[in-house]
Amino acid sequence: MLLGIKLKIQKNSILDLSEKFYSFEKSLEGYNYIVDFESIKFDHFGLGEFSTENLKELFGGEEKIRGSIILSDFETVINDIKHALSYFSNDQENQLKTKKEEEKIINEREKQYWRIITPYFKLPPKIVYKHNPASNSYFNFYVMWGFCYILLNDKDGLLIAGQSWD
Repeated sequence: MLLGIKLKIQKNSILDLSEKFYSFEKSLEGYNYIVDFESIKFDHFGLGEFSTENLKELFGGEEKIRGSIILSDFETVINDIKHALSYFSNDQENQLKTKKEEEKIINEREKQYWRIITPYFKLPPKIVYKHNPASNSYFNFYVMWGFCYILLNDKDGLLIAGQSWD
């Protein structure tokens, strides 16, 4: 990463992968529990700093993207996603019988999530950014959980985001 140098996204490389999560989202949802994942693959020039302007660019100029972008690490990404996938809707939770059964389901959810990602992006990334949304931001209408990370390698990047509400 080059401090002070802004990352430049190749506009013709932006690929929305969010639809790849559709059946996975539905498998997590239940009575009074909605889940949404977004993922965007892109190519970039160099390893400059990722900014909210880059985030807006990935979402077609969405002006309601507000907040900060900070450096993070891949371990934090893994932990946040595991935390998100640990939530169960009320109807799902009522069917769980043991803690071991719950852990098995969470582990399988994690595997499913990363199986969707890995064909499009080499893990672990070289650089990780986290978007901390402002209260009135596009990424801040979740109730149960939410995350937005930007994973970067030398020439490509992947935005991963998720949120849930009731």
